[in-house]
Amino acid sequence: MAHYEQPDYVGSPSFSIPRGYLKIALNLLISGTKRIKRNYSFSPDTLENPITRKRVAEMHAEQDETEHRIRVDIFPGILSKPDELAELDIRFTWDDHRPNSYLAVEAKRLRGMVATLAGPYVEEGVMDFINGKYSRGHNYGIMLGYVLSKPIEKAISTVRGALQKRKEKTNETSPFNVDSVVDCPLTYKSVHAQKNDEVTEIIILHVFVDLTS
Repeated sequence: MAHYEQPDYVGSPSFSIPRGYLKIALNLLISGTKRIKRNYSFSPDTLENPITRKRVAEMHAEQDETEHRIRVDIFPGILSKPDELAELDIRFTWDDHRPNSYLAVEAKRLRGMVATLAGPYVEEGVMDFINGKYSRGHNYGIMLGYVLSKPIEKAISTVRGALQKRKEKTNETSPFNVDSVVDCPLTYKSVHAQKNDEVTEIIILHVFVDLTS
């Protein structure tokens, strides 16, 4: 049995993330995007982990300048047992919630041309939420798409197509569409039934990050 299939696996309790907390996390991700674009540039072949580490450092710097009551962790490598979190890229937690109740962020690369990487985005990213690898029983999860080459609209449309092609596999209950939870034009959502019970729905927010310039 895989560690994320065990009953006491982190994320297995039912957890409804309050909308206010969700907006704080999303706005922090957006702020991190602005900071990382000011300070770094990336090639189309840059891997996810170096980008994520820089992004989290910028989010921590942003928190030092604000009063966000939210904890941001990066994995693997910070916890004493990082394997217990199934190599989750970023985790948000709040002081007044249980430590195993969290908002998960999975980051994947995308390109606007040639090999867009939309297939792995779904197969190795979205499916981790649906299969219960993390966020089992949670009502929200976040996919972070690092778009490394233009056109960004093509990268997003290929994700839409990849999800449409796999909608039975992903247990899709509401299709990929624009979301307005925060004021960010590159935020979308899709809704899926998690495979642990085929009933519990998780809303996956797709936040696309333009790192092409």
